[in-house]
Amino acid sequence: METVEIEMNDSVAKKWRNSPLAIRKSLEKKFEEQIEMVDRQIHFQKLEIILEEIGKQAQQNGLTEEILKGLLKDE
Repeated sequence: METVEIEMNDSVAKKWRNSPLAIRKSLEKKFEEQIEMVDRQIHFQKLEIILEEIGKQAQQNGLTEEILKGLLKDE
């Protein structure tokens, strides 16, 4: 595990420090899950952009849906 610092207003910071350890651990786990979810979404968005670019380049190079279906059918 690695420790990170997060800035927050004084009131929330005080509430955090005064929270029971079990509550803090639970919130830390939820925060980790949120960060992982955001990271997956970012990677998925990047993949969508790449796939859209590949599709545009394929169309510019003359690949049509019919040609693609024919190529896939031959396999």
